[in-house]
Amino acid sequence: MADLSIITVYLSSITSVSLIIIYVKYRKLINVLDEIGKIFDYIGKGRLSERLHIRRNNELRKLSLNINKMISALQNRDEKIKDYQKELLKDIKKLKELEQIREDFSATLAHDLRVPILAEKNSLQFFLKGTFGEISEKQKEALENMLTSNKELLNLVNTLLDAYKYDAVEVELNKEPTDIKVLIEESINEISPLALKNNHNLENKIKDEIPLLIIDKNEIKRVVLNLLNNAITYTNQGGIICIENEINENEVIIKIKDNGKGISEADIGKIFDRYFSKAQKFRKVGTGLGLYLSKQIIEVHNGKIWAESKPEQGSTFFFSLPLS
Repeated sequence: MADLSIITVYLSSITSVSLIIIYVKYRKLINVLDEIGKIFDYIGKGRLSERLHIRRNNELRKLSLNINKMISALQNRDEKIKDYQKELLKDIKKLKELEQIREDFSATLAHDLRVPILAEKNSLQFFLKGTFGEISEKQKEALENMLTSNKELLNLVNTLLDAYKYDAVEVELNKEPTDIKVLIEESINEISPLALKNNHNLENKIKDEIPLLIIDKNEIKRVVLNLLNNAITYTNQGGIICIENEINENEVIIKIKDNGKGISEADIGKIFDRYFSKAQKFRKVGTGLGLYLSKQIIEVHNGKIWAESKPEQGSTFFFSLPLS
């Protein structure tokens, strides 16, 4: 019985010592795992200068070394990315400076061109009025064609200057209560000669009573003329161009529809971008600024402008203006 007691005590001692050793190793493992967890937390926060320091236990030390190598690789890549970002920012700054120089040059050139174009316009008008003597019918026809070309060129120059103005400064609008039905009627009358020349039928289908809108009449009229001119330009001879409207509780929506060439799905998202133009495709003159400028004008009025179209099925341009 004495021997059994000794054996029991001996086994109990061995078990206790084993449990203590296991507990100590467990605690060390837990501490190591805690350290690894902290390191990965640092990595997640972008602190890549921290490292694991495990000197005992070969297997965990190997794990520590591998993790440190991974952190070093991430740190090197992070430094390269930061260097690349610095270079990219420098390039972007240079591009912005070049873009500004180009814009300033374009605006200055357009401004300088405007003076001789206006002088030419006045001279042509003097000739047509007979100020410098009588002219023949053929001369009159030629002068009228020159005056039409002059007006188109002047319009292009003014559009370029206005687009620059909207980009460069905060535009002050001359807002006043305006009857947009009257404004649209004036726009139709103004552009009717061009529509007649192309044998187009302009239909004014605005019938609802529209409340007075607080807008810059001249700027909104410019949008309407731009959209009508765009419809005339891209609608075949004898086409139909229709103006309609829709009113909801917050805004009035003006629609300008045509049965012209239409716009492809690839182009529909770009048509209001700066300098985008389908004119070259159809061998027509254009800067690609008319729709861009229209977008600027509508947005500064807190409205929206968009288009819907399918190739060879015509297009509809919409713009909305908030009710007062």
